[in-house]
Amino acid sequence: MRNLKSAVVTVFAALLTATPVLAVSPNFYGTIVKLPSTVQWYTEGLPTEATYEVTITTTKPNVGAVRFTATTSVDGAAETAPYIRSEGVTCGPLPGTSIECAVGDMGAGSSTRTFFLTFKAPPAGNSIGFAWSAFFDDSSSGASDGDSGTETTGLAAPSPDSFSSWVPQSGAATPLFTGVGCTANGCPATTTDTWTTTVIVPSNSAATTATVAELVSPVTCAPDLLTCSTSTLTIPGTFLDELTIILRRDASTITNGAKIANARIYYQKTDADGNPVGTTDEVLTCTDVTYGTLPQSGKPCIESRTAWPKKSTPKVQVPLESGGDWWFFIRAIDNGKYNQ
Repeated sequence: MRNLKSAVVTVFAALLTATPVLAVSPNFYGTIVKLPSTVQWYTEGLPTEATYEVTITTTKPNVGAVRFTATTSVDGAAETAPYIRSEGVTCGPLPGTSIECAVGDMGAGSSTRTFFLTFKAPPAGNSIGFAWSAFFDDSSSGASDGDSGTETTGLAAPSPDSFSSWVPQSGAATPLFTGVGCTANGCPATTTDTWTTTVIVPSNSAATTATVAELVSPVTCAPDLLTCSTSTLTIPGTFLDELTIILRRDASTITNGAKIANARIYYQKTDADGNPVGTTDEVLTCTDVTYGTLPQSGKPCIESRTAWPKKSTPKVQVPLESGGDWWFFIRAIDNGKYNQ
């Protein structure tokens, strides 16, 4: 046990060494991808994260002891973006908001190493700065060679009509939602925010970005509704354990006498960048077998519909601010655009 503790101390002592001044090596370089490019401010109701996909590439022979350092800063507010976790590499803290990661040896010839670093989004600010360095000890020159650079992730105030964040791989389902006055179950539709979207990413899904964008138009697209509302989900990946989507429509946008059983929801598949693919089709119930078992790729289905009474009764407890509202529960395995 003493030897193990000594080894651990030695490893982290090595991680906490200062980043050297680098001699740029054309055969050793880093590439950074922001995931996503803009995130919303962190709130207690909806924690958000900024992630960076780091790829280190070398064509030099036998590059050893590769290390990677990063420091975050927040522009426009006296806030921080602290480190949360890494995937594919082991990292340790440096003073302030800096970290250092032990990438290790990289093989002879062309070699790459990819890993992910995730930071907590701040509750205010204009952007997150991500300053990085990747380096290794070059015994032939007696110096450290490497690459360095900076990236900027945009920050946005929470919006009732959109959401954007990194979604980590997790053993538990991850709820995401638009709206205000939210709880762990999502956000109610209100007279000022008449259409809200909740997406539940299933447990054990691969880490990914998630963006939800809404648009509400006063030009109706159905005779028993007073608005035409659209939700576009951009969550790259295929979810065999299924996404759960809850669309909530406020009572103020539903005409008197309208029946939820007659309501139609339409869907158009989108690619990983949110661009439309194929035709727009009605979303069928999950018991419909016209196209086989639902949901399937490009064909989500409606699991259930709820038309809440205007007030609670001894038998029915109406959720907060949901009197007279319509809720639609949808199952899906990929991205898409929903409108009603």
